[in-house]
Amino acid sequence: MKVCPFNDNKIKRWIKEGKMFYCFGAGAKLRSLCIKIDGFEEHIARIGDNSEKLWGTYFLAPNREILIENVVQITPSMSNYVVLLTTSFYKEVAKQLEDSGSFKEIDKLYFFPHKEELHLYRFNWFYSRLKLKKKIIFRSGNYRYIPGWDYTDNAKALFDYMIKEGYNQEYQMIWMVHEPHDYPEINKFYNVKAISYEWPKTKNLIRKIRYFYHLRTAEYLFFTDAMYWTRFCTEGQIRVNLWHGNGFKAKKNKNGAALGTYFDYTTVSGPIYLKLHEKYLGCSIDKIYDTGLAKEDLLFMPPQKGLDEILHIPKAGKYIFWLPTFRVTVQELRSLNEYELESDTGLPVLTTMEKVEELNSLLKELDISLIIKLHPVQENSAVRKLNLSNIRVLSHIDISQTGFQINSLLALSDALISDFSSVAVDYVLRDKPLAFVLEDEELYKESRGFVFEPLKDYLPGKELYNFEDMKLFLKNVADGLDPSEEKRYKMLPLMHSHQDGNSCKRILELIGLGRQEELK
Repeated sequence: MKVCPFNDNKIKRWIKEGKMFYCFGAGAKLRSLCIKIDGFEEHIARIGDNSEKLWGTYFLAPNREILIENVVQITPSMSNYVVLLTTSFYKEVAKQLEDSGSFKEIDKLYFFPHKEELHLYRFNWFYSRLKLKKKIIFRSGNYRYIPGWDYTDNAKALFDYMIKEGYNQEYQMIWMVHEPHDYPEINKFYNVKAISYEWPKTKNLIRKIRYFYHLRTAEYLFFTDAMYWTRFCTEGQIRVNLWHGNGFKAKKNKNGAALGTYFDYTTVSGPIYLKLHEKYLGCSIDKIYDTGLAKEDLLFMPPQKGLDEILHIPKAGKYIFWLPTFRVTVQELRSLNEYELESDTGLPVLTTMEKVEELNSLLKELDISLIIKLHPVQENSAVRKLNLSNIRVLSHIDISQTGFQINSLLALSDALISDFSSVAVDYVLRDKPLAFVLEDEELYKESRGFVFEPLKDYLPGKELYNFEDMKLFLKNVADGLDPSEEKRYKMLPLMHSHQDGNSCKRILELIGLGRQEELK
């Protein structure tokens, strides 16, 4: 079977000819066709999808409810029809249909192309002739651009390790970022360059070809959150999903969509996350490897400078970080919103300026500096107003401008306050006091949910439910007390199989890029 792109004009012509559509993929692509093309939904014969959770439910078109069925159980019951692959997994579905033999009398299936896919289809004669080269691609961050998030995280930690070890002497290393001009430091490394992941969406043919040339000739691809772009890869490439962290939050997308098609390997920090990632990433467990996460190595490499010098804050006897996860996101990622907190400050526990000022007085008395580092996607207009003598609020951009990642700075800290963020799991490796703000635990459970149940049994730190709990935790840190030490030791071997700062080395060994010496 040949797989060909279709467009709105073809659909309209088929409708005039009275053809019926067998649609495979019950998501946004199909919904957009129903909305923008008059009469389309009346010509849908049947809908199939590979998500078991959708079988037996109904696709809600503007004027119809259509049963969603198992792809392999659909057979044609008419002669005048067209098969539309209304899914990003169109190649996989085309193979399914070919193997099933249900539609063997037709020679063409039609897929709904993005601009990038249409470009690849038109220039396949060129891209199919390209050979893999000694080239490595890195990409970080979400599918939506958030400033500073596209050159950080696990991908950046692995890149920095590989530069230190001289991998760029043998491999060309390419960063996919939003705007290459934002990161002039990338081009300062030998054999390293930056390109934009926005280039394939532009009308500039030269930039499109440059992007796809590098994408289709790289031997290895390392990335964190965004992975949909890897569907444009070619045979023989190794795609490594480094992910962004192992934490407590359930996956926002609850429709059971499998992501395993987009990568060949993914990494976790410890045995407790093997089965969880199989479930939440929708991939086979033989793609998941317990190597440790690349950015965890940074917790073993504290900077030579102090936090006061790096962050330009007053010198203090002790430094405590508070890293709350997001509740309300920036405009670009509104779909990830959880709920609005009833808080004048945008934070749990410290819900009024009176509490903020009281806490600042206590911190001053204890000679502690509290550094509130906001999540990259957190809408921060209220939180940014909280800077006082012993409280400093920093954004992701503030941290990136220091030249260090957050885990490097946490290596210099004396304690961490978190909530449901994966950074708390990383921080267990520091063997320092750890606390969890749980004031809005029930709201979060109803909104997104947790991967562990009951959550409290898996938290390797002190539970903070109110303002008094937070003040007591700060006093304990000041006095050198660590009441949650036993819980931390209990969870350590479950969350971290490796506690040596060699995760990057293990990841490269895993995929065949390791050096000659053996890991101990």
